[in-house]
Amino acid sequence: MKKLFRYCLYFAIIFLPLAAIGLTGASEYADSMYGSKKAKAVYQPSPPPHDSSKPTVAILLGSRTTEVIDFLAPYELLSSTKAFNVYAVSSQNQAVSLSGSLDVLPHYTFSQLDQLLGKSPDVIVVPYIFHMDDKAYEPVDAYLRKHAAHAGTILSICGGAVNVAKAGLLNGKSAATHWSRIGNEMKNYPAVNWVRDRRFVEDGKYISSAGLTSGIDATLYLISKMAGEQKAAEAAREINYTGTRYLQDTSMKPYYSDAKDVPYYLNIAFSPKKKIGVLLYEGMQETALASVYDTYPASGTSKAVSVSRFDAPVKTKHQLSLLPRYSFQQAPALDHIYIPGTNAITAARNQANRLSAMQPKADFTYLHAREPKRFVLEPPLEDLARETNNLTANYAAKRLEYRENAVALNGSPVQVTAAAIPLASLLLSLLLIASLEWRRKRKKLVQ
Repeated sequence: MKKLFRYCLYFAIIFLPLAAIGLTGASEYADSMYGSKKAKAVYQPSPPPHDSSKPTVAILLGSRTTEVIDFLAPYELLSSTKAFNVYAVSSQNQAVSLSGSLDVLPHYTFSQLDQLLGKSPDVIVVPYIFHMDDKAYEPVDAYLRKHAAHAGTILSICGGAVNVAKAGLLNGKSAATHWSRIGNEMKNYPAVNWVRDRRFVEDGKYISSAGLTSGIDATLYLISKMAGEQKAAEAAREINYTGTRYLQDTSMKPYYSDAKDVPYYLNIAFSPKKKIGVLLYEGMQETALASVYDTYPASGTSKAVSVSRFDAPVKTKHQLSLLPRYSFQQAPALDHIYIPGTNAITAARNQANRLSAMQPKADFTYLHAREPKRFVLEPPLEDLARETNNLTANYAAKRLEYRENAVALNGSPVQVTAAAIPLASLLLSLLLIASLEWRRKRKKLVQ
């Protein structure tokens, strides 16, 4: 019995500290990525003008958290064409969060848009909307079921196909989703024909994309169908996207979970989270902004907060209202501040200088303005490699389904910090066990 107790004690000495550190890190990551919004204050932003001669696109927001690039990339691409009425819609008229803790304000509630249109939207875009709270999520489910039969097209981005499947709308149909989810969804929704090797899949009125940046392809395909190939090409140039070959051939080699994903999980559990700020300014580009949140916080290495000169909504290039978490005066001390957007130097230099004076210890990076002709995801991936390591940046590219060969990941080839913490904990535990064993044996000899 004493031997069993001793072994149990040693097991606890080894694994309880690891579990405590890991759970703390994972909790911090979850709060950073999926935490609650800044406030429940009600705002009514001015929506873009409605033109009844144009098809209307409703891009859905959840009441809790919606995946950031799934939402912002289609929003920018569709809006840039000027061929659609594009609206962010939610169940309530209040700030809602995108993953990474970016708060946005819907243009309309579901009921307000129904009243404006008097019919279903021509297109419903479904980003991945987290549905951990069934009661809070129910309005999204109800909206999809209500309008599915009458909407012209339902476009799901990445995990958004799971939201559409949850509403029972994909039974008997083919669909794509993120590579890391598809195995589970085959079990959860066996009536859906889940497709692994296509950037996007069209089945009747339903278009579904695979992971994250695959949603760019699916959106461009929708634009080409409804507004013409020229508009799709112009939209791709809006974000300097070079992967338009997938509009002709959607096939790709599928990703699977493997040992190369381990750095991501080490980051979530053990990497110290840097405090980064993201400067919000009038006229900023939506997908460039998304590239920050879906690269740094999503890698498990950082916790991001949005900052702006005033504690008031900020309008993006295409009239989406963002709600900053902090004004310059309220912001905590930050390790790094990113200013996204190809126009940031001209549009935000004065604000960045003012913020720099208030954050003297923070590093400042203009992510896109120094290389304005590159696809907006490429500079963040390269910066992530420099700031962390190549393993983390490679997984970030894999998670984002980035498949171009235009990035140079010139960082440390190994992952030091996230691996060092559990190894140090393990070493200390073994030293403690060795000390206890030595004392036990010494006591036994004395007796």
